[in-house]
Amino acid sequence: SVADDIIILDVHGRIAHHNHPAHACEPAQAIGSDWLALIEPVDRQAATQALTDVGATGNPTATELQAIGRNGRSIHVQVKLSCLPPREAGQVLLIARDITDRKRAEEARTLGRRQLELALQSAGAGTWDWDMASQRLEWSDALFTLLGLDPHTTQVTIDMWTGALHPEDRDLANARIERSIKERTPLAIEYRVVLPDEQVRWIHALGNTSYDAAGLPLRMTGICTDITDRKRMEASLRESESALREAQRVACIGSWRWDAVNDAVVWSDELYRIYDKTPGTRPHTYEVDRKNYTQASAETLASAVTRALETGESYALDLERNCGSRPRRWVLARGEVVRD
Repeated sequence: SVADDIIILDVHGRIAHHNHPAHACEPAQAIGSDWLALIEPVDRQAATQALTDVGATGNPTATELQAIGRNGRSIHVQVKLSCLPPREAGQVLLIARDITDRKRAEEARTLGRRQLELALQSAGAGTWDWDMASQRLEWSDALFTLLGLDPHTTQVTIDMWTGALHPEDRDLANARIERSIKERTPLAIEYRVVLPDEQVRWIHALGNTSYDAAGLPLRMTGICTDITDRKRMEASLRESESALREAQRVACIGSWRWDAVNDAVVWSDELYRIYDKTPGTRPHTYEVDRKNYTQASAETLASAVTRALETGESYALDLERNCGSRPRRWVLARGEVVRD
């Protein structure tokens, strides 16, 4: 190829012929010079070894080296060396091709993969790829780490992944995957895994399946994220809400929240019971809630609410319930404004 440098080296490694001005010197200027002068110092030992091997064995060889290009810039070259007949003459044919663009692209891809791997590790996530035809499963290093495994010593298989699933979640996880493939819908599932140290972690898995022209599934690729902390917070919140409901029941205290913009009122279960109503029976509005009190108490409440909205002042009121013919009853009502 006209893009290649074709160089003939003599028995001493000096340039006897050079066809292409790709390097720092013109062909005419290169004649008689040591070819190692065209190689970056970091790769001169490797270049010397390659030339020595060709001379000793007579077998062609190829290697990649960093060379000095025109204007002194560093370039990457693919070098092929072979003996010229007669071998006894010690001449070597060297063909060099500039592969700088390819090497830079490879380095960029490698850097991109490393950055992605670092981002996934920071997020507690890892990627996976399942080739359904061969049943081969590939995991990123981050996913091995996520599951407490060593990527250098662990051979990942479908059976190994299934074995890592929590026994109570195994059937559900497999069923969700099968349904995703059959219905051609994205996979989205949460399940538990048991690590080698018996620690239980929660995983959120997302995946997509690709199919061939006949509609048969080829592979599924996706990402797994550790959501253990989120699950723990959700469980803690549920426990707190349960404890609050029980405390309200024992103390006969109810709570409420009013969205003044949309006039939507939410009651706790105990507040429903305080007002002799079934929890969750109907949505509330501020005007509806005022009917739970006598006219005098309703007017007192309205004044306090208006003042609270205008000034942010909280209130605490003794209000008489509207009990009709039943015995009179009062409640202590407290409220404060929360602004966005």
